[in-house]
Amino acid sequence: MSNNHLYDFFRKLDQDGVMLSYKGFISPELISCILKIVENKLESSEVNPRTRKKVYNVLVESLQNLYHHVDADPNSNDLQSAESRSVIVSVIQSHSTYYIQTGNFITNDHLATLLSKVDALNQMDELQLKTLYQQRLSAAVISEKGTAGLGLIDMARKSGNKLEYWVSEINPNYSFLCVQIKINKEK
Repeated sequence: MSNNHLYDFFRKLDQDGVMLSYKGFISPELISCILKIVENKLESSEVNPRTRKKVYNVLVESLQNLYHHVDADPNSNDLQSAESRSVIVSVIQSHSTYYIQTGNFITNDHLATLLSKVDALNQMDELQLKTLYQQRLSAAVISEKGTAGLGLIDMARKSGNKLEYWVSEINPNYSFLCVQIKINKEK
């Protein structure tokens, strides 16, 4: 694709409200690149600084969750390879809202536990989320993947909205999980 075509393609994405869209392998280097791209686009926008900070912070948590909790693509020939851990990420803005969307393969064993946590968080109000966050922070229990389980709570708190998700079952052992976090623009 020529440079002019690339320019037109990315300009069209911006016009449609897509700030970033990615599909592929996730790594710490890629996370840094994605964060830098979105940070630059947010800084050049006329959006309230508080909204920019929320979008950036929720994106950080989303990317960290993907990196730490992605399971292998069940269609991969080598389930242990890094390349089999493919994800999707997009950041989209509308007139009044930012949407951070992620997707990854997950074993059905992990899926049930994760969805029950999300459903429980979606039932909580702002004060309950804050209390739960503080309790988890003070308990400082680290999971086998090296996380304290604060990511989902933090995303729910910072976004101020319910965490939406969709699941597509791939086979009896795997599903593909898409999560959408909505952040309202502040005036």
